[in-house]
Amino acid sequence: VLNVNKGPPVFTQPNYTVTVPDNQTIGSIIFTANATDTDYGQNGVVRYSLSPQSTLFSIDPINGQVSITGQLVSQRFVFNLMATDLGTPPLFSMATLTIIVTETNKPPVFL
Repeated sequence: VLNVNKGPPVFTQPNYTVTVPDNQTIGSIIFTANATDTDYGQNGVVRYSLSPQSTLFSIDPINGQVSITGQLVSQRFVFNLMATDLGTPPLFSMATLTIIVTETNKPPVFL
């Protein structure tokens, strides 16, 4: 009996939105992706990625944790979040991750 890769990983929802302040510490985990795959063995093992790649955010391919990797500025970022299984051929699914960086009140600068 062959272990056939029957289905792709499935996210819990198609769109995710995260709001973080612009002074959030580099290295902070701001989101954890979660997709499940009902296949057995390697066909059911899920790996994560973000597209486009960013210098401000990264995703751990194994546990799906998205963390801050650079100094944030008030802005909106939209990523394709991809979950790919390790089957042959690999199957994948995508969701949208929107990260909204909000401006925090900065103390006044006296000259």
